[in-house]
Amino acid sequence: DVYGLFPPPRLDLVSFANGRITLAWPAADAGYHLQSRTNLVSGGWSDLPANPVTTNGTWQTTVSATGTAAYYRLGP
Repeated sequence: DVYGLFPPPRLDLVSFANGRITLAWPAADAGYHLQSRTNLVSGGWSDLPANPVTTNGTWQTTVSATGTAAYYRLGP
């Protein structure tokens, strides 16, 4: 396991429309999962049940932008 030796791939905001956010990361980094939490300082990160699809060399997934604020990252 080399997690921690290399930084995770960059997570990009691709679009924001109709109450939905599309997030993307490089397709070469298939071993990562989108995670979220509602407090940036404390609490655990939870894997999102989203099923990313590959588009233009990236993994992409869409999440709701309504309701409670959330923070996102890529985790192992």
